[in-house]
Amino acid sequence: MSKRGRIPHSVLAMAGVLSAAAAPGAEMPMEVVEVTAQRRAEPVQRVPMSISALGARELERGGINGTVELDQQVPGLQVSVSNGVQMVFSLRGVSMSDFNSTEASPIGVYLDETYMGAITTHGLGFFDLERVEVLKGPQGTLYGKNTTGGAINVLSRSAAVDAPASGEARLGVGDYGARRVFLAGETALLPGTLAIRAALDHERDDGYIKNRIGPTMAQTDRLAMRVSLTARLGDKLDALFKFTHSHSAPLTNPPRMEGIHAIPGAGKLNLAGYTRPPGMGYLETEANHVGKALVDLDMASARFKYAAGAFNVIALSSWYDTRYRLEADGDGSPQSLIEPDWGFDGRAVSQDLRMESNWGGPFSLIAGVYYGRERKAMANTYRFFDTPLPLVQALDPALAALLNRYGVVSHSMNKGEESRAAYAQGRYQLTDKLAADLGLRYTVDNNHLDYINVSQRTAAGVPVGSWVPGNTTGIEAAFLPPGMGGRYLVGPYTTASGPLRAEREHNWSGKLGMDYQLNDNAMLYAHASNGFRSGTFNPGLFYSPDTVVSKGYTKPETIRGLEVGFKSEWLQRKLRLNAAAYAYRYRNQQFINVVGASTMLLNAGAARIHGLETELTWRPSDAWRFAAGLNLMDTEYTELELGADRLSGNELISAPKAKFNAAIDYRTRTRSGGLVELSLAGSAQGRQWYSAYNDRPGYERIRQAGYGLLNARAAVSDSSGRYTVTANVSNLLDRHYDVYALSLAGFGFDYFMQGAPRRISLNLKALY
Repeated sequence: MSKRGRIPHSVLAMAGVLSAAAAPGAEMPMEVVEVTAQRRAEPVQRVPMSISALGARELERGGINGTVELDQQVPGLQVSVSNGVQMVFSLRGVSMSDFNSTEASPIGVYLDETYMGAITTHGLGFFDLERVEVLKGPQGTLYGKNTTGGAINVLSRSAAVDAPASGEARLGVGDYGARRVFLAGETALLPGTLAIRAALDHERDDGYIKNRIGPTMAQTDRLAMRVSLTARLGDKLDALFKFTHSHSAPLTNPPRMEGIHAIPGAGKLNLAGYTRPPGMGYLETEANHVGKALVDLDMASARFKYAAGAFNVIALSSWYDTRYRLEADGDGSPQSLIEPDWGFDGRAVSQDLRMESNWGGPFSLIAGVYYGRERKAMANTYRFFDTPLPLVQALDPALAALLNRYGVVSHSMNKGEESRAAYAQGRYQLTDKLAADLGLRYTVDNNHLDYINVSQRTAAGVPVGSWVPGNTTGIEAAFLPPGMGGRYLVGPYTTASGPLRAEREHNWSGKLGMDYQLNDNAMLYAHASNGFRSGTFNPGLFYSPDTVVSKGYTKPETIRGLEVGFKSEWLQRKLRLNAAAYAYRYRNQQFINVVGASTMLLNAGAARIHGLETELTWRPSDAWRFAAGLNLMDTEYTELELGADRLSGNELISAPKAKFNAAIDYRTRTRSGGLVELSLAGSAQGRQWYSAYNDRPGYERIRQAGYGLLNARAAVSDSSGRYTVTANVSNLLDRHYDVYALSLAGFGFDYFMQGAPRRISLNLKALY
């Protein structure tokens, strides 16, 4: 069993070598981060839109090692983890609640400009990074579909053809048996013509959730590699090739089960009569169905840039293949109440061809065409009620017997998505200070359901029958209760497909904005924009072929946004202050609704989001740096009905009213010339709901109360800057909090996923 390690006393005593004051050369200038949010490299302060940009240094300083930690430093961003693997992003209240791997996030995630449609891939490419850009609000012109809430650009490092050979090695250890190795290097193969960079990142630990009846869970076990080639093929033509492989295979987080049936003297039980034993710790479980979460990603991209004088032509071709397998304990107990095994295979290709003007003058233009194709195959199995049900037995023995014969449900779906788009965004400098932007994108999406089957087998694997196809009753239910016939609604067992569908969508999206440069250091801007998230076939579990036809396709969600803001730098550019007010009109939000053993992907009628956001960075001296961000939101479903429930007036999911983040950095030279850096970074947020039902009876616990997290970092470098020893502590105060919740009342419990506890690590970095 692993135990938490401690930072050696020699590391904790490093403060004793600090000099009394910062020495010359310990400068900490305000970073000028260039971003490509609008497909051009430009300083983030010159882009008239809300962007949070984190360079490699800021990522390291904040202890951000993965996408799941981004929300601690980005105002308005929430990151939930539905099953220990898949990340669910919410940005300014725009989110999804679906846990199915076939669905696309409303926050577009891009790795080196490649759209990563499969949510299983969103945590796999986060290493050896140059920067991360978080674009807020609908991105309907240059990014297109599935960016109703914004986009996250993850950009990895590349070699330069004229740079000297260099490299980096990092070795890390930590509590819970953590160990990490990172190696990276680059060199010119043909100086001035061809250069290569390669990086390897391996991270593993023993897990932090103790399983009383099995192996420790909530592990990390990841190996990732990337090779990039930079080529100068002529005076006008450059090329960049990237190849990424990532493999993850941990025993993932089990849910924390909390029963909802109060029994005198027994506590709150699930249908199987289980409750967490007295004295069981927050980071303990009794999970009997333990399996690894196997996730693989293979990805390749080729980017060509041709400088034709008055304009540049950029062509980006990409491909990825991902595989996902997870044996999950869905009830977090020693019983077999619900045990899903998830399977997913995804493959995508895309081609983006664009022109960006380089002709000078008051008018500039970016225009292009885009093609993308995805194939997604899901194969899930659910083992239901394979355990005695004492609560049901006491009330209705016939129903208990029926449920115990439920057995295993096999749920398979294959679908394809094809997207074509043409887009253009122009900028006209009306005066020296006033400019206008206009962008349009026309998208045609073809979505087709290629295979759908929902079948039943016994617990021993013997075929029983099929719901889809086969159920001719027209009743959308897993079975009839005993008083209504007491039988399963199945037809003859078959592996044939149920009804197939094809849907075609057309969408116009875009942006209209203006900005005014008050002076060299301050800008006012305003823009209206819209975006859409493509419609999709319901990946949830249902039991009637008619459902494929009548409810099997969820309409596209759309959003219209208005943002007014300013960007400014003061005190000789030592103080940076940006702020924005935004208002969104949100229609047909797609979200999952769980009822008993059924899950349906539905549309919320309409919602509104109003918010105010600020970001501040202050460097009062070479030694000190302060950063802070605040997001305030007011959200409301204005049209929402789920069955007989009218939920208008409720708050949106994953949308806390307030979220604050801050960081303090101090650095100074030692008497021997070394550099010491000390950092504190943290975030605090208000209550958030994980269910659109909010505080309706039975759902009032599907939330997370307000909480805060604090991280600390101390680093010491030698006088040459080649060697650095760093101590990191995440969740310094060891707060308990949840990152996801779900009501599974049909099984008698609520489902929660815990956040990570306090983690301590010690790292050595060497540059060569």
